[in-house]
Amino acid sequence: MRCKGCGYSLWNVPGRTCPECGRAFAPSEFEFRPNAVEFCCPGCLQQYYGTGADGLPVPREFPCVRCGHACSLDAMVLRLAPGATDELADPARVPWEREGIARWRRLLGTVRDAMVRPSALGRGIAADHSASPALAARFALSMALLAAIPFSVLLWALEYLVPAWTSSSARSAALTGKMWGAAALHVAVAAAISVAAVAARALASAASWGVLRALGERVPRWTVWRCLAYSSGALLLLCVPVVGVFCITPVIGVWWAVSAVIVVANGARVPAWKAAAAVLLPPAATALALVAGLFAFAEWRTGSAAPAPAAGQAATQQTGQPPAQVPDGNAGAEAP
Repeated sequence: MRCKGCGYSLWNVPGRTCPECGRAFAPSEFEFRPNAVEFCCPGCLQQYYGTGADGLPVPREFPCVRCGHACSLDAMVLRLAPGATDELADPARVPWEREGIARWRRLLGTVRDAMVRPSALGRGIAADHSASPALAARFALSMALLAAIPFSVLLWALEYLVPAWTSSSARSAALTGKMWGAAALHVAVAAAISVAAVAARALASAASWGVLRALGERVPRWTVWRCLAYSSGALLLLCVPVVGVFCITPVIGVWWAVSAVIVVANGARVPAWKAAAAVLLPPAATALALVAGLFAFAEWRTGSAAPAPAAGQAATQQTGQPPAQVPDGNAGAEAP
């Protein structure tokens, strides 16, 4: 249990304000895993456990069995149960879908789960089927922008800024209007590519949902979309200048695929092999279709661009006999 303002740990805090930032809080504002938190009587610290679905005690108000003090949920002192940790006490939820937390914290938390805790991320998706798919779309777009815009800025710097700095002209360090316009164009193209990437991912999620349906799994379509959108946290590695795009792109692709399979298996609650089929079959089929289309186009272009036969070859093909030789008028002339 942490302060929603500054993130300070609020375990064993008898007051109702955060000791770090002074923000008011109430235990009823939080949710926990059942039996992972001790709710202590403010008079004698007798422990009670939260047995409700939200991890809170039922009922919310009752007399203490030890001292008779009137115990109210928002007046009790909370501490972790023996053997429990912050992670275990916190209910499984997608960090991006949490409220009252700074956006950058939610984004980094989801990226962390996608990269190193995909099983927990999948369980968080499975725990709440009512979350809006628009939240997942915003996360996917944020990941695409974070991957595309730094790369576009790097290309702009290599194309315009570096040559200007290495020029011998005294005015080379100044950014001209043309350079600013090129920078805006690069960013606009990166944003357009990001939107297209999110749209392609939405189509991929529909195809993955279709694969699961074909395999006999009746999974909500938006659950598959959330799984594929939130598993894209590995794309944040593309932000690393130069190295991210030019060196470790294959590693990022494999990392993303493995993470997506684990998230789908836990989020959609399907066997791992079905999750792998749902994640890998659509892009594999698309790649094969593109390769086949390229080969067919190349064959068509080769056939349509075949050179026309020479005149002699055309006559031979029509008559079956080589064309008659025309005598050269100078053949019998003697050299002077």
